Amino acid sequence: MSEQAISVLRDRVARLAADAQTQSDWLTESFAPIFGEAASRTGNDELALEFSDSLEFVLDNKWLSPPQTDALHALDAYLESISGQENWEVWTRDALFTDQRWNEVRKLAQAALVTLTR
Repeated sequence: MSEQAISVLRDRVARLAADAQTQSDWLTESFAPIFGEAASRTGNDELALEFSDSLEFVLDNKWLSPPQTDALHALDAYLESISGQENWEVWTRDALFTDQRWNEVRKLAQAALVTLTR
């Protein structure tokens, strides 16, 4: 189970590390069966929510090394810092392409991904 859960977490971190177009395409493709044409407007919060769900599960089971945990906590803390009503614009689809905070998300996710692929 731990290998599978870590693999899912790694995939979700990789999505956060991906470029804006890849992230946008994934959101549209993933939510098209549910929302149809409206899937192209699905919020970026789905990227963060799926990461958070996996992270919580893996951390609860203590399956990560300290360096992995530290890198993932840094990413999670940053995502938390840009959450909330006051940061609503970060979670629009256009923000993936235009908001510099997404560059920081990608940078932190890439650093975390390195620890997960060792």
